Amino acid sequence: MDADALLQLTPDLLAKALIHRHERLIEELPEAMKQYQDDLDFAKPQAESARTQRDMVNTKVASLKSERNTCTSHASTLRTEATALREKLLEEGKLRNPDPKWARQKLDAELKQLEFDLETQAGDHKREYKILRQMRNLQAEHEQWVEKNTAKVPELKEYFMVQQEIRKLYDQAQKAHQTMLELVDENHQLHDTFVDKEEKRRIAASRLSRSTRSLDISNAAIDGWNNRLSKGFDELLADRNRVSEGGLSSIAIRRQLKREDEAMKAAAAASQTARAGKAGKPRKSGKAGKAGTAGTAGTVDKPTKATKATKAGQSGKAYKSTSTEKARTTGEEE
Repeated sequence: MDADALLQLTPDLLAKALIHRHERLIEELPEAMKQYQDDLDFAKPQAESARTQRDMVNTKVASLKSERNTCTSHASTLRTEATALREKLLEEGKLRNPDPKWARQKLDAELKQLEFDLETQAGDHKREYKILRQMRNLQAEHEQWVEKNTAKVPELKEYFMVQQEIRKLYDQAQKAHQTMLELVDENHQLHDTFVDKEEKRRIAASRLSRSTRSLDISNAAIDGWNNRLSKGFDELLADRNRVSEGGLSSIAIRRQLKREDEAMKAAAAASQTARAGKAGKPRKSGKAGKAGTAGTAGTVDKPTKATKATKAGQSGKAYKSTSTEKARTTGEEE
């Protein structure tokens, strides 16, 4: 249907066509809503199950990470205690130093740097595993160094046991991290599965929500158009009737009102500017004004000889100079 044919339709016919369209939607929507509800009922448990499995693995990963950090922290504390024990034995003179200062300082510096890297630097789990393995190997090498010297000094037995405990803690931290790595790979797969299931659940829920909203809109539209049919369309056709009778359209009326409003504002601004200009001019005093007026009124141009002669010529009479004028003329000639 083209625009001209559409314009020929009466408002009653258009309203009835819209009502019919919404009635068709109301007939079709329940079946679609039932399908969307079935899709949601199927996808929702799967998404929840995938979320639960992923969260369980996340909990295990967090627990293993906590175990790893606890072991490394405890090992650091035992290293401090072992250092204090060794210093005490040396001060008491019960043993000669089987653990040279340079070797101890080197071990402490390397272990502290590795612990700092593990806690502060961003990296994947495999890199963290590499750092833990380096810490464990350093501690094992130092333990062998001490064990070789302990055979000659029985008093170092307690010190050697502390070193063994430190190595065991690093072994435990390394195992916890290795298990965590395996779970991390599994967790990635579970997370991808959850994302896929959750997307299907979200789509089904969105379709059901849109269908429900469309059903409500169609019911409200049918009620609204039926109400309009009962009241008539005269109120809605007021603008059209005015244009048909030669009047202005709504747009033209708004444009005209805008121009009138702008003209009134411009006139008011001009009037205000004029009043401000008058108020800003300096006023002359009364005496000065009167004096100026009197001076102007009292100044009368006396007729000259040429003027009198001209007037006499115009009247046809001969001009005779007076004795005073003759005297003035004689003086000028001299």
